[in-house]
Amino acid sequence: MNTKLSFSFLFIIFFSSILDAQGRFILHLNNKGEQEAIPLGKGEKAWDVISRHEGAATHFPATTDGVKDALFNTPDTTISLNTNFGFNHQDVAFQWFVPSAGGVVKEYHWRMLLTGDIHKGQLRAWNANPALLTLPATAVDATGNMGWYFQPGDGDGGVTPFQNDQQGAFQPGIGSLPGIKFDPLGTETMGAPGGVQVTLHDSTWNSYVLSTAPTDSFKIVKGQPFGFTLQNSSPPGGLNGRMELLSQASIGPPYHSLKFYERERNAGNADPGWWIRGYEWGVYAVVEYTGDRAPKPAKATQLFTTLSTGPRTVSITITDDNPGGGAAGVQSASIFWKKGKLGTYASVPMALSGTANVYSGTLPGSSATDTMYYYYSATDVNGNTATTPVTPYSYTIFTPKNKTLALYNFRAEVVGATREQVVGVYMVGAGAYDIWDLGKYGSTDIPALFPFYNTIVEMTGDGPAKNITGYIGPWLATGTPSKPKLYFLSDQDQMGFDNFGDTTFNDSATSAKYFGVRKLAPQDYPYPGTGPFVSRPWEIQVDDVAAANDSIVAFIARYKKANHVKFYYHPYYEWGGLTGSDFYNWMDCIVPTPDAKVIFRDSTKIRNDTTRSRVVGVRKWAADKSWSTAFMSFDILATDFRGDTSEAPTADLKYTFILDPGNPIAKFVQTPFVSTDVRSLKDQVPVQSDLQQNYPNPFNPTTHFQFSIAASGHVTLKIFNILGQEIGSLVNEELRPGDYSRTWDASAFSSGVYFYRLSAGSFSQTRKLLLMK
Repeated sequence: MNTKLSFSFLFIIFFSSILDAQGRFILHLNNKGEQEAIPLGKGEKAWDVISRHEGAATHFPATTDGVKDALFNTPDTTISLNTNFGFNHQDVAFQWFVPSAGGVVKEYHWRMLLTGDIHKGQLRAWNANPALLTLPATAVDATGNMGWYFQPGDGDGGVTPFQNDQQGAFQPGIGSLPGIKFDPLGTETMGAPGGVQVTLHDSTWNSYVLSTAPTDSFKIVKGQPFGFTLQNSSPPGGLNGRMELLSQASIGPPYHSLKFYERERNAGNADPGWWIRGYEWGVYAVVEYTGDRAPKPAKATQLFTTLSTGPRTVSITITDDNPGGGAAGVQSASIFWKKGKLGTYASVPMALSGTANVYSGTLPGSSATDTMYYYYSATDVNGNTATTPVTPYSYTIFTPKNKTLALYNFRAEVVGATREQVVGVYMVGAGAYDIWDLGKYGSTDIPALFPFYNTIVEMTGDGPAKNITGYIGPWLATGTPSKPKLYFLSDQDQMGFDNFGDTTFNDSATSAKYFGVRKLAPQDYPYPGTGPFVSRPWEIQVDDVAAANDSIVAFIARYKKANHVKFYYHPYYEWGGLTGSDFYNWMDCIVPTPDAKVIFRDSTKIRNDTTRSRVVGVRKWAADKSWSTAFMSFDILATDFRGDTSEAPTADLKYTFILDPGNPIAKFVQTPFVSTDVRSLKDQVPVQSDLQQNYPNPFNPTTHFQFSIAASGHVTLKIFNILGQEIGSLVNEELRPGDYSRTWDASAFSSGVYFYRLSAGSFSQTRKLLLMK
């Protein structure tokens, strides 16, 4: 299986009305996993639409023909079959669907990639097991083996996926979860058991048209899953021939694609059987609807977290048809809501809003911290009911709790990590904070939100979701010397000015007045557009003047000097593979205002450029210390220290992630204003005592501590167990100002949580460490 990054999912079922050519339409899942329908024009052939859509460049035009069968209606997704999924020996691919009305299946289409020496497959049709509709989210891949039947005389261990081939009961699969041991196929249909043998065409679409003869008709029932199996026709016990389907990563559950492994999924594990896979095979089914179906809700309002406690109005578009030819139309629409997971749903009727097919209703007001759950319901004149979504929508009444706000303004989400986990990394050592997800919650509430906070840290990663600089300036202006406002912005993509054009700001603009940015230019420097530069580490130089007295960068300069390393911006390594797209060195440069303080410069020579001193980080603060800002035109969490960039980071013995020696965000929060005295870097001493997080952490059995002492005096560094008992002392002596490190060998201690405390004069700081053996 060769897999590339998957950006969207598309699966299409084609429907043809036997009553009226104007009632034909295409039903598919969009890139949010929601079902929608695209009408076919009069006389338009279904296969022409398949070919056009498979070309990945044509969008279906909006038309008034037919109806939209959708929970979310965005007819602009295209096929993205980008995984070569193999079926060896007599393996089987199974894909199932759920019809929204009774009817007859007419055609089946699937997308081959390479067939190798296997040019035949066995196609069979099934009224699938309804248990597929309620597969748990955990029933996929490593735990998704549902089992198999025993087949006497079979040359591959006596296993078969098909009930009519078996002798004996269904066998449980190795590693399967409780409750998912069942035959997913149900009962076979389409005439005689055994199906038909089909020719597999290499690297193209394959088709099978069912006969119109009654014995070959494949009738389907509303809500009853149906599907097809395609089996590799290698001979039993023979060579391991291979057929391949183009596929795409699933966004399930429910998971619609299952694979039967004739021999084993994992080599040496003897684990044959039906496995639920996190992919969707590239297949289509064409059906004719002959019965009525439920109304089609679409374009439902989805509400997000808000500060408002008042009522909220929502709307939804609802249409209804009856392919069977009887009465059609929407009888009623409602919105169901409850407060909290343990609440009881109540309903609010919805009424036509004056726009065709659009119904509106009002959710009641709520209180601070409440979470509201809601969903929509529509019933047609024949009593058929549809609800949306499958999982109820929800929103929370946001309640400020802390004085620091983490403003999550990501464009590229991090794979395998929650928003809270990502923010937690940025905010290490910065104290307690609230989170506002700008991409999901929006900016409407920001004028009411910002006044609750004294400190805001905005993290944008690979470009911001929204430009909110217009809100920041008025908020900073409310600061006073006794209650200053602090804003830290780490942004790779130009403070929200994402038109990728150089931008100049006048004196009254927030960027110039409060952040010290006269001009953002050039964009995406030093990225040259092509070549290896996008993935290489890029050296960033700490400004010598800033390094002497600025808490954000002083510790970086000290660490570089003490460890003989350089400081690099390397998002391709630190974030690459963790976001929705590769995260390259698209750094932007700054022309600072005369009153801004430069803290970071780009010092890397590229091509024929001789500048090598472009500004990439600035600070500014009010003379009366009523506000302070910091802006880096790169992602501060994509930086590291390197000793030898000719080696891979994993092979560089001096590689260190930025957070190991310290967090610039935390330094800014702790020391937001900078003294005006200037000392050279070579003469500098720590401006404040500081204790860094141990590294590695967790550890086994040794770990290292780094700390800074700002004034001569007696210093202690002690280790305590979870009961507060002292179990070790690493430092107990007089020390001069400077940077120090110590190592602790915990071989004699058991796994668990410990604490270490640095005491130096009036300074005292305690951190937690974890020993894991």
